[in-house]
Amino acid sequence: MASAILYFAFPEQYPVYDYHVIWSLGWPEPKTYNSVTLWDKYRAKITEISQATALTIRMVEKAMWVYGKRYQTNNWSQRPDHELAEQ
Repeated sequence: MASAILYFAFPEQYPVYDYHVIWSLGWPEPKTYNSVTLWDKYRAKITEISQATALTIRMVEKAMWVYGKRYQTNNWSQRPDHELAEQ
């Protein structure tokens, strides 16, 4: 919830923190989501992708959320078998 508040206050600086995006990044399932270290890594990675693609932080985060929402299963380590998943 705090990330959503930060996003609405500073949309150019903070993405919304979501487990679907973490999965879409290909990262292992975290033991806890309340880690400042994980939040910093997440924010930095979304920002890096945003800068590399010239998309807004929100566009990157939302696209990754949609991808995760569509393809994520109950088995965290299972990844879809298609071309996009390999990139």
